[in-house]
Amino acid sequence: MFQITQNILEKTEAHILDLPAENKFKQWVVFTRYVIFPFKYLALGLKDFFKPSHLWAISSFILLVTGSLITNKLNISPQVKTIILNIALFFPLVIIIFSIPSTYSYSGANKKNVKKVSGFIKAEGVSSTSEVELLEQNISQVYSRITSRVAFYKLIIGASWAVYMVFFNIEIKHLLGSDGDSLNQSLSATLVTFSITFLITIAIMLLVIGYKRASDVLIKTIEFGCVQYKYELLRNA
Repeated sequence: MFQITQNILEKTEAHILDLPAENKFKQWVVFTRYVIFPFKYLALGLKDFFKPSHLWAISSFILLVTGSLITNKLNISPQVKTIILNIALFFPLVIIIFSIPSTYSYSGANKKNVKKVSGFIKAEGVSSTSEVELLEQNISQVYSRITSRVAFYKLIIGASWAVYMVFFNIEIKHLLGSDGDSLNQSLSATLVTFSITFLITIAIMLLVIGYKRASDVLIKTIEFGCVQYKYELLRNA
């Protein structure tokens, strides 16, 4: 069952990333799995994470254009026009944040991929619902390992930022004791460094979020595939 779980995990990774899981050249398989797969994996997670923002951007743009056309043709005060444009900007954000569960709870899993995973399970010789449940237990352990790694990444980012802020505050206090021209130059350089560090931290956080979202897509697809295969076994019985 340990080997079956590993095989299904590798095949599902390759399928959702649209990359070959097997090749007659073993070295190429190793290269793709350890070099190419991670970039595709992060891209998958970031795409899933930013999907709501695309919807918000398109909806807001349409409403803003419509609102601008209407307010320009009507004799409306600037204050009311500002309120209408703000509503057009933030109303789509509200409906996206509070969207109904059926629009987001599948975590990127789709019918095609679930059916494919069901086929992977069958190909591994799993032939009973009890065996599928053992597979689900192993997948649960895999997901626990993923979440612990993500938590470690977040801990490292938070600790690094906390240490940087300590040194940043010390540097600011030191600069406040400097003279005029020297203070301005040093303060500008420090603020530039702070801005760059902040942007790098945001970028790293996005990568961690992308990794977590891609992992959710992977694990949820396997879990739905397990349920689908159990359903097929029950129907056949």
